[in-house]
Amino acid sequence: MVAFVQRFAGEPMWIEYFARNPHSAVELFSAALNWDAKPTEEFEDYALMYAGHGMVAGIGLQFDELELRDQWLITCDVKNAAQAAQKVEAFGGVIHVHAGSSAEGNFFVAQDPGGAWVCGWESDGVTGMQVHDEPGAPAWFELHTARYDESLVFYREVFGWDLVQVNEPGNARYSVLGDSRDDARAGIMDASNFFEDGESAMWAVFFEVVDTTKAVAAIESHGGKVVERTHPTWLGTVTGAISQDGGFFKLLESH
Repeated sequence: MVAFVQRFAGEPMWIEYFARNPHSAVELFSAALNWDAKPTEEFEDYALMYAGHGMVAGIGLQFDELELRDQWLITCDVKNAAQAAQKVEAFGGVIHVHAGSSAEGNFFVAQDPGGAWVCGWESDGVTGMQVHDEPGAPAWFELHTARYDESLVFYREVFGWDLVQVNEPGNARYSVLGDSRDDARAGIMDASNFFEDGESAMWAVFFEVVDTTKAVAAIESHGGKVVERTHPTWLGTVTGAISQDGGFFKLLESH
């Protein structure tokens, strides 16, 4: 098991999928990523998902009041949720749930300058993801946005990200959270050249798989489909897919 160890300030530490039909989503991701689901006693229609012996995600019923479409929502570590939440609107974002407290710590829910949903979590030592970068676990997080420059400032100021631009000349601008591309944990891509006018930014979660063909077959058998053909990248071989309700995610088969 590759235990998750936080290396960078503000990095993603938990992910949740909010769906109109969480039970169908549990079945799809369990089949595609070989996950085990454990329903929670505290929350109805919510399950914790495990890859092997490590917890990697939560899947639950979407919040109508937040108008969250079926999607993966990333949660980033913050040292002080109240202070970070105060910076959201100052740097072009929108707060939807102000810093509140729970048994798991203090949190807030927001949208960044491009409209991508993101959470901040002052966990107070509570564990989020327990494994990383192994089959079934999240391996990469990538923001696609048409408001690249504003997003860099937002994630630096709100979450304390230390970003390094790594794209080659002629390619879309791309910055990573880390000292270099090789040891990074997340990336921000300038998607202005392929986004339609008014299209909202979005976070894409990449899940490690051993066999892309097998994972795709499981996705399709549960009503999902491939929307981005398998192609090589510097991360490995990547395939884009959506769930039966349209939630976007990516499969990553490492080199």
